[in-house]
Amino acid sequence: MVAASAGVIRAWCSLADVRPKQSLDLARLLRLVVRNQLHCAEDCLEIVDPRTMTRLLRMGGIPLARRSRRPLSVGEFLDRQTFVQSESCLRALRTVLEQGTRLPGAHEGVRAMATMQKIARSVSVGILALTLVSAAPSAQAQSAAFDPSGPWQGPCLGKDRSDRTLLVTFTRAERAWQAKGRLQTPGYPETDSTFEEVKVDGEKVSFISLFGPMLAEFTGARKGDRLDGSVTISRDGKAYMTCAWSLSRVAAK
Repeated sequence: MVAASAGVIRAWCSLADVRPKQSLDLARLLRLVVRNQLHCAEDCLEIVDPRTMTRLLRMGGIPLARRSRRPLSVGEFLDRQTFVQSESCLRALRTVLEQGTRLPGAHEGVRAMATMQKIARSVSVGILALTLVSAAPSAQAQSAAFDPSGPWQGPCLGKDRSDRTLLVTFTRAERAWQAKGRLQTPGYPETDSTFEEVKVDGEKVSFISLFGPMLAEFTGARKGDRLDGSVTISRDGKAYMTCAWSLSRVAAK
């Protein structure tokens, strides 16, 4: 896609304090938006697992029903996606897109298609990584505002008022955040798992957990000496339970 090795691209993303996988996924969907190919995303991206496709579209802020409606604009997509949430990074990406070739309308015919293909080829991991690097100082300053490293624990209550407990331990490997833990429900095994797509942006945190066909999406923020947030558990794109959680740091033993 670009004249750079995978190692170089990972280094660019590291400098920008973003994860290469998230940058890649953002670039892949952005290219489909530019080409107006969301209706055939599985074929274009060669994805055969519907769960993978559902997760990718959800992270891109694209409801399944939206794929057959009017085309999604680049601006709408960038506002809705959750792969990269740093405002300074997104401003830099928008600037690069706005300074590039104008996005033509579908009514402009063959010439418009050629232009859109040229733009689509430019929207790659390398372009995205270089764009994010230009905003790296601001993004790093935001993420440095709060360090959630260590174990957290607290209640997670839904409408059913079940006595659930959320346990999360955040760690940082180089510039990437990781988290392990569990949403403990009485009567179920106490088994920790690795959370995915862990983000710490300023004082906000988010991560997801996949178990079978179920997807649990956690979002929260620091409130004083606590982390408060919510989790939405969904299946096949339909939410069926939401719980609010409030965590405090677990004192070292």
